[in-house]
Amino acid sequence: MKPTIKDVAARAGVSIATVSRVMNNRDRVHTATKEKVHRAIEELGFAPSTIARSMVMNETRNIGLLLPFLKNEFWATLAESIEARLWENGYTVTIGMADSRSYAKMKAAVQSMIERKADGIILCSSPADPRELADFTKLVVESAVPAVTFEFDLPGLPSVKSDHIQGSSAAVNHLIRLGHTRIAHIGGPLVSIGRELGYREAHLLQGLPVDENLIRRGEPFFEFGQAAIIDLLEQEAPFTAVFCANDLIALGAVQELQRREFRIPKDISIIGYDNIKAAVLIKPNLTTIAQPVSDMSASLVDTLLKEKNDKPARRLPPKLLFELELIVRETTAAPLMS
Repeated sequence: MKPTIKDVAARAGVSIATVSRVMNNRDRVHTATKEKVHRAIEELGFAPSTIARSMVMNETRNIGLLLPFLKNEFWATLAESIEARLWENGYTVTIGMADSRSYAKMKAAVQSMIERKADGIILCSSPADPRELADFTKLVVESAVPAVTFEFDLPGLPSVKSDHIQGSSAAVNHLIRLGHTRIAHIGGPLVSIGRELGYREAHLLQGLPVDENLIRRGEPFFEFGQAAIIDLLEQEAPFTAVFCANDLIALGAVQELQRREFRIPKDISIIGYDNIKAAVLIKPNLTTIAQPVSDMSASLVDTLLKEKNDKPARRLPPKLLFELELIVRETTAAPLMS
């Protein structure tokens, strides 16, 4: 016979109400009492019925998380950090994946989260088409499910963002300080339009012209970095450095340059973005821009749970913006000839 919440209360020597408060992370319960309850749950192998609890508490203790993809380590790390923060608060996660080009898949994923009575949704992906975005906004807002966005805005919802103009400006300014004046950029809207804006801003503030021939836009993956660097090398416009809009693109560019026997950073400097673990696994180690993943994921979860639990009456939802950090390693140096 399966153990019940009554059995847990008896084993821990507390009331059923106390067990319920501990399980649902409600109110303040003394640490020693929490430990007794958790020990009793583990010893008895107690597994509460999600359906029954949902009916009684009007909640599922589950949060939907919409991601663009997991091919980039950045998103996998962010998802892991979000899941850990939610677990600390007594929630599980349901993940859906769809990038800006797959609206039908994106809409289906969010609809499923809503229909399954998710207690909230963290949205890390949005449609690119304005008409799709309007439909997506209507779907989310009219559902009345608490939601928070990451890296984009939806009317009436709180958001968490990285300051990509600041981050990419820091990357390009680093190259300019080293003496580079011909800096290519590999990125595009599928990565982040803010990163190209920061690239342009750094040139403008330093009085350097932007050569449109040195910009390549495409998908945020390793293979695009390879293809883009080949394309840049085959044209006549010279360059001594490349700012890549994420580390996967940078790794692809580095591999292709090394295959062609370019010396990095002696012949060409490379700088990436995101500070994924692979950045220190390659030789030379990749100079990059670090995003505070742990802090951002904590803000996403904490903001969402505040929206859910406090239901604050405010006209303007919070908009959190995180500053990024330049991590100088081995792939950037002064050009041989400036």
